[in-house]
Amino acid sequence: MKQALRAQRNWGSSLGLLIFLIGVGLIVVSFWQAYLQYSTPPSLALGIKPGEPLDLNSAGDRVFTLIWRALLLLVMTIVGSSIASRGIKMYQASLVEAPKAPVEDLPIEP
Repeated sequence: MKQALRAQRNWGSSLGLLIFLIGVGLIVVSFWQAYLQYSTPPSLALGIKPGEPLDLNSAGDRVFTLIWRALLLLVMTIVGSSIASRGIKMYQASLVEAPKAPVEDLPIEP
């Protein structure tokens, strides 16, 4: 019985750690994407070429694309942190001892 409980606890804690690492991985990927996005020079990100007239339509589309990508990075970070939080909760729940059977009250003899 104890070995079965220990195996379940090991399985639950391993699964909790795996889900936590997946969430942390999503957060790392989103920060890496944010770094790549924000380290791009603005002239390249907006498609502005020196010496040519500014095309407001294409520049506006690119600004909208940059804002959309920033919002997607925000959502991805929130999802990654909630997945990591669920993994921590699963890990903690696997470490809790199973509730013991209640001890019956024994009659006290006078």
